[in-house]
Parts: sequence; C-alpha cells; structure tokens
Amino acid sequence: MLSQQGRGDEVTQVASILCTEGLSVAFGGHLAVDDVDFEVPEHAFISIIGPNGAGKTTFFNLLSGQLKPTKGRIWFRGAEITHLPPEHRAMLGVGRSFQIANILPNLTTFENVRLAVQAKRPERFRFFRHHRSFSSLNDRVAEILGRVSLWHKREALARYLTHGEKRKLEIAMLLAMDSALFLLDEPTAGMSVEEVPQILDVISALRDERKRTILLIEHKVDMVLNLSDTVAVLHQGRLIAQGPPQAIMQNELVQTAYLGGLGHVGAS
Repeated sequence: MLSQQGRGDEVTQVASILCTEGLSVAFGGHLAVDDVDFEVPEHAFISIIGPNGAGKTTFFNLLSGQLKPTKGRIWFRGAEITHLPPEHRAMLGVGRSFQIANILPNLTTFENVRLAVQAKRPERFRFFRHHRSFSSLNDRVAEILGRVSLWHKREALARYLTHGEKRKLEIAMLLAMDSALFLLDEPTAGMSVEEVPQILDVISALRDERKRTILLIEHKVDMVLNLSDTVAVLHQGRLIAQGPPQAIMQNELVQTAYLGGLGHVGAS
C-alpha cells in the first residue's frame, strides 16, 4: 500500500505501515468508532485530536488489540492483524503507551527495560540465568535508559518514579521491544509543568530520527503543531478531517467540532 507524504510542493510516494478500512466498534447502540478509513505512511508523525469522547483512545484500543472491532479491518505492514491479540501485535512491532503508565511497579527501572529487551531475543526463555550473564542485553538496556534520561534511576523501583519518569520508562520499553509503530496516548497527561519539556525532548528526538512511525493523541495544541507531519481529527467516532497541522487548525469543520474553535488556540 502506498500513500503520499510531504510538505509544501514536495510530495513523495511512501509505503504505508498501518491501514484501516471501515473500522468501527459499537457499545450497545453507540458507535464509538464509526467507519474509519485511515492510512499511515512509514516513518510519519501523525497526531490524532478531537474533543473529549471523540473516540481517540477507543481507536487506539482497536489498533493495539485491546478491543475487537464490530466491523472493519486493520493491516500492519501489509498483513491483516484485525483479529490478532495485543501480545502478537506487540511482537510484530505495534507498541502502545497508555494514559496511565503501563509498567511493572515492583521491578527496578533497569529490570523493566531488560524484560522488554529480552522479550524480543531468543534468551527470553532462559529463566534461570542471572541477568548479569546477558551482557549484550545489559548494554542495550543502558543505551535505552540513556536515551530517555533514566540511567540515573536504573536501580529505583518503578513505583517510586515520578509520573513523568514513568512515562519515559514506558517509551523506553517500546524502544526495547523495537516497536516500529508507537501509539502514544496523551504522554504529557498528569505531568508537572517541569516534567513536560523532558518528555517532549524524548518524543522530538524519536521523530527526528525518522526510524519509527508515531501516532500521538494529545490535547496540547502547540505540541501537535510543532511535532506533527499530519493531524487527523476524530469527532463522534468519525474521521472528519486530515491534513497539514496549520490547515487543520483553520478548518471550519474542525473548529465547529471543538465548540468554540481552535484557531485562536493555535495562534497563541
């Protein structure tokens, strides 16, 4: 599958890493995600925005396998994954972070990342060897913790990390799993003002590498404008607009969906 990607007059054909066709899920009589056709180019950074209750997290739950669709199909790297469980999608390269950090609280920061690294290696079944015997694993963990500025917290139990540090640890675990697609669900939610720039630095560095594809759910408009190649807008479960960030923020349909408009927010 091919899609177009580019800024300004430069448009190139690139392979799509993710594609949905008619994706829908209903809870009772309510369509939380309604007939969404969505295509994601390889190595793109796409933000998904929309008012509360628009279906953004539900859409992520469908992509990662936490929910089964009522109808529709999902492809990842050309293979259909519609009915695969979350753990199979993770092994294929679909990585997911949550609004509440999904880590092992009683393990250290180092151990959390080491288990994620080990899950992608043949050593994952060798349960009775001491972790220090896996020098290549340990080197990889050290590299990843350095990238997310958590090396100094390597011996800390995960439950004692700050909220921002837990979100960085979650991203570290996605890196450890060699995820090709990152689904980041409001990574700055609940953070202190001081912690937000740190997670932004981590996400910006990932974007600039252009080695991974990132889908971001985020309410901070400035963050969306600064990071995104494309912005997609969900409203009442439907995809109502998709395009370059500035064009989307000036889109009248998008402004109406937000009940008051986004134009003045993007300009501030």
